Amino acid sequence: VVCFSGGLSMNIKANGDLLKSKNIKYLSVPASGGDETLSAGACFASALEDYKKVKPITNPHLGEKAVLNKNLEYIKDLLNNGLGIIENFDNKKIALLLSKNHVIARCVGRAEYGARALGNRSIIANPSDANNVKKINESIKNRDFWMPFTPSILEEYSDLFLKNPKRIFSPYMTIGFNTVKKNRHFIQACLHMGDNSARPQFVSQKLNQEYWDLINEFYKLTEIPCLLNTSLNLHGEPMNYSMKDAIRTLLNSSLNFLILPNNSLLYKKEFKEFILNI
Repeated sequence: VVCFSGGLSMNIKANGDLLKSKNIKYLSVPASGGDETLSAGACFASALEDYKKVKPITNPHLGEKAVLNKNLEYIKDLLNNGLGIIENFDNKKIALLLSKNHVIARCVGRAEYGARALGNRSIIANPSDANNVKKINESIKNRDFWMPFTPSILEEYSDLFLKNPKRIFSPYMTIGFNTVKKNRHFIQACLHMGDNSARPQFVSQKLNQEYWDLINEFYKLTEIPCLLNTSLNLHGEPMNYSMKDAIRTLLNSSLNFLILPNNSLLYKKEFKEFILNI
């Protein structure tokens, strides 16, 4: 069993190659293993020196929690500026939007710690439509065409898409996997165009019940237990952290929808009639 951290551990392709070694039965790579975790390591070391009990970090959602009530006044000021908000827009309705190939931003729950967007500060889309890659790259992210996105796959169905003979659990997009050829068309928008490999996020109910529920609703509609996932931010900027960051990204991009807490959806007003009829 190998636990691999440090800056080099962020190379997902190398991690996938390591996993192929006959000498490695199981590989574990944390959500973030660079210099930003030195402070956490120092705290662990200090506690152990004092013979204190320590618990491992088991959930990467350690950041600020998105709370709608704290931002209502800010949002109300924007409602006359081309935005609208609707309540009771649950995961079933969001899944329907995604199935119709609408790209949606999501700012729900606590922000994820580390280098990867794990669903709570993400842009999500239908993984089976390759046009979503061009749509996100050109109209929202403004990044190079070859940069792949992540398939957020329900843990229970990961074998449909990934070759994983050692039964590795990889919830943080830190290991590269080869994919199952016959099912690639279901997640084609998430695959690396050079070799059809993937940098997956295994989504478990234990780590993120709400995100799991959304993907599961999409699965019920489309028979695809997966969503395309990329970080919620504009090109050249850090991943969004607060709700105000997310709303700013909505306003300054071609995104049209932003999922907020309490089953609320912020949308651009030209989609008002469409949203009300969902």
